[in-house]
Amino acid sequence: MLRVTIDLIPHGNKDSKEMLAEILIQNDRSGTWEIGNYRVTMSEHGNITGGRVENHPRLQHGPAFLVMKAIEACLKGDKNA
Repeated sequence: MLRVTIDLIPHGNKDSKEMLAEILIQNDRSGTWEIGNYRVTMSEHGNITGGRVENHPRLQHGPAFLVMKAIEACLKGDKNA
């Protein structure tokens, strides 16, 4: 599982940080070594949305691309992004 957090750090003071959003990306084990399928949950301002990333080419794109697709899936409400 990947966990991505978005924190607000006022004036660079880490002791005052506030989590604004959290994205959880879970491999659902239905893919292969080369292609991954993932369940995604995003919590933002108390709202929880979900989505899916399917057919992610793991060997061609790194984790940043997967995070982008996961956020996109949640924002669009697309179950098959």
